[in-house]
Amino acid sequence: MTHKFKVGDLVELSDFGQAMAGDWDLKYGIIVKGPYSIGYPYQQLPEGFYTAYDVMLGHELIKRIPSEFILRMDKDEEDNKAVEKVVVRNGEN
Repeated sequence: MTHKFKVGDLVELSDFGQAMAGDWDLKYGIIVKGPYSIGYPYQQLPEGFYTAYDVMLGHELIKRIPSEFILRMDKDEEDNKAVEKVVVRNGEN
């Protein structure tokens, strides 16, 4: 199993990542622990497992975020068709 991230990697937050963090001024998160191999109950290997990491977003540590979710939060991945686009209204960030 290959891992996209390693401890110490910065995640430059996309609009989606900033919305999930709840802080539009937050620009980066950092991978602080992982990878974890976490399984879904009642499923067989390998489809039943995913890779997760602990990520520090500002002063908040979020534990066991799946790597697929981190990719959606990462600004480098904004062109990915699976990434949600956050609509900003009324001139707000």
